[in-house]
Amino acid sequence: MKRAKEERPEMKKIGFIGTGSLGSMLIRGFVRNGVIGPENINVINRSPEKPLRLKEEGFSLRIYSNYRELINDSEIIFICVKPNDLPQVLERTGRVFPQTKLVVSTLLAPSLSDLEQIIDGKLIRIYPSVTQSTGRGVTIVTWGQAIGNQDRTVFLPYLNALGKYYVLPENLYRAAGDITSCGPAFMAAMVGALAEEGIKHGISPEIAGEMAVETMLGTALLLLERKLTFSELISQVATPGGCTAEGLKILEKSLPGIMDEIYEATCNRQEAVSESVRKALSH
Repeated sequence: MKRAKEERPEMKKIGFIGTGSLGSMLIRGFVRNGVIGPENINVINRSPEKPLRLKEEGFSLRIYSNYRELINDSEIIFICVKPNDLPQVLERTGRVFPQTKLVVSTLLAPSLSDLEQIIDGKLIRIYPSVTQSTGRGVTIVTWGQAIGNQDRTVFLPYLNALGKYYVLPENLYRAAGDITSCGPAFMAAMVGALAEEGIKHGISPEIAGEMAVETMLGTALLLLERKLTFSELISQVATPGGCTAEGLKILEKSLPGIMDEIYEATCNRQEAVSESVRKALSH
């Protein structure tokens, strides 16, 4: 885990290509933590509604209609579009970016190694999480071949503003992403299933939901504050012969296979998206 010294960077002009849920989350997180001034945000989006919603929230961002103008006016450019929209974006930006700019991909695909074959510029790949809108969560990051020590120093405050970050090779992105990026949905599905079981047996949906959320939050805090391992926490709750222990027998039997299936499914989907984008970019 990495967390650099808490230094505020010189306020730079930051460009965002795409202001959907991910781009908007990054903007909110950076402004909340003071690494971007509200007046230093440049955005462009396929439709104008999403940037206008950010303006209504009080962000004094500048909305562009020309991609090259945004790039010229920004020192760090975040690409926050869907993978299959990347070819259309590159048609408008061009594939050569000035060496004075940092270009940050937040895309599931293509990989950084593939991007470096088609884009001439200083590239960084990050894999954020929706949880980082709270100031907690994990970003996975990989530095491009052209990124030097000074570039990393410039970019680290932006990573710190989102929570923790880990520098990983791209062959670990899928396994890490299932924990950090897909994980919030997977965890919500599992804890939500506990709440649904309570609802089946007479607990009101509102109370069951609150119970589930508070228990999930309390579990995370126990693990963090007491520095417990998962196994230690399980042992504290599951007394031999008790109800928890009986329930755990079912999970121990079924859950490893389910996790294997989930990983296989996410890998297959990522490869399908990657292949689709590769074909589109080769034309």
